[in-house]
Amino acid sequence: DATLDVDLFLYDVNGTTQIAGYDTSTGIHEATHYNNLMAGTYFIKSSRWTGYGSYTISNLFIPASLPNDAENNDSVQVAATLPLNGSSTGHLYFYSNGYTDLRDWWKVTIPSVGNLVVNTTSDATLDVDLFLYDVNGTTQIAGYDTSTGIHEATHYNNISPGIYYVKALRWQGYGSYTIASVFTTQTGIKKN
Repeated sequence: DATLDVDLFLYDVNGTTQIAGYDTSTGIHEATHYNNLMAGTYFIKSSRWTGYGSYTISNLFIPASLPNDAENNDSVQVAATLPLNGSSTGHLYFYSNGYTDLRDWWKVTIPSVGNLVVNTTSDATLDVDLFLYDVNGTTQIAGYDTSTGIHEATHYNNISPGIYYVKALRWQGYGSYTIASVFTTQTGIKKN
């Protein structure tokens, strides 16, 4: 009503931590928002600033464009499986309960000597960097080497059999991405 001024506050899934406050206000219209929330139940406090009267409250939810990876896969020890010559999807920089997902770890099993390419395609709101790690999970053997807009890739030629790890790191923004591995076998090469 024209006689009422309302302020809106968005609270985390714990119900006590305020994560957004009124950010747009024009006359009798009030709004708040958060762009990159993980799944969960969040809380909105509607508070009288001045005046009296009735109001209507509504929400608009825009889901992420792709399914999320199995969280928490933020370290080598809990890396999600990336299928060989296959793909999976994930999210980066989504928030819930005091936690922001900054990186995803993936593991890929190489069956024989060959060439490995790992690539991502992300939402326009997300920039991903890729890093490839050796079988020990600690030695970086390749970094992002090709990047054009929403497309990122890294590769390693003459890779030996074993389980290798890929870190998908949020460089900037938030959103969904598809990650894929492309492996081609080499013949006539001996394993060192």
